Amino acid sequence: MLASTPSSLAPHQDDYKPRSWDEYGMDELGNWVHLLSKRATHRTNPAKRKKDLYDARNYLNMMDAKLKALELEQQKAEMEAILRERSSVMPALTCAVYEEGVPTLD
Repeated sequence: MLASTPSSLAPHQDDYKPRSWDEYGMDELGNWVHLLSKRATHRTNPAKRKKDLYDARNYLNMMDAKLKALELEQQKAEMEAILRERSSVMPALTCAVYEEGVPTLD
């Protein structure tokens, strides 16, 4: 399942190929968050510090989007398992004979 593009990337879409952010792995994104955050703590220029923190937040948003997609995949798998379990019980109920539009279990 593809992760939804974080809205915080919208201002930068013209600078990058579509969905290029999705080619980063979680470890790469985490490294960017770590390094940009660390660099921000070492900055003396407030504008550059602000930019580093802004960029770190965008990489964190990318990680969050990927995590949400994984959570949705997990939820989907759980729902499919429930449906499979229920469908194994349902055949007994589908043997109902309909008389005048009213189901009976003959």
